[in-house]
Amino acid sequence: TTLTAALIRSGATYFSDEIALLEEGTLAVRPVPLALTIKEGSIEPLRELYPEIDTLAAHLREDYVRVRYLPPPPASLPADDTPQPVRWIVFPRYTQGAETELRPLTRPAALRRLLDESFIPMERLDRDKVESLVQWMRTVECFELPFSSLDKAVAIVRELMVGRGS
Repeated sequence: TTLTAALIRSGATYFSDEIALLEEGTLAVRPVPLALTIKEGSIEPLRELYPEIDTLAAHLREDYVRVRYLPPPPASLPADDTPQPVRWIVFPRYTQGAETELRPLTRPAALRRLLDESFIPMERLDRDKVESLVQWMRTVECFELPFSSLDKAVAIVRELMVGRGS
């Protein structure tokens, strides 16, 4: 979420943060620009980008994590809700002291990670849908992005967007 919020401030269009809805058939991603859920550890890194962050009400989620809900800036929202093709998938992971770098990820490993984090009822994944997912993954570049520097991570993703199409 912290990286997403920083990317928005760098000019990226905001489709979603925690969730991606894929259209059946094309597997294009549909915008779901809900408020960003900001945890306590993200407030300081985002304060300069979002001065209003301190005025947002703190909420205690049902998992007892204190969060603030940051509405996406209107200028960051897509013009309409037209689904867009997925060109690449990045799995970011903040780790204190980590080298901030974009690493290629094999498509099978990326698909496993997607399925591990998805809410697809397994009974709905028949042979044709699995084949569709596998074919789709062949068209998508996949990466992991360990990072400790938010600024470097933003620069890396922005370069990916410019160099490989956003």
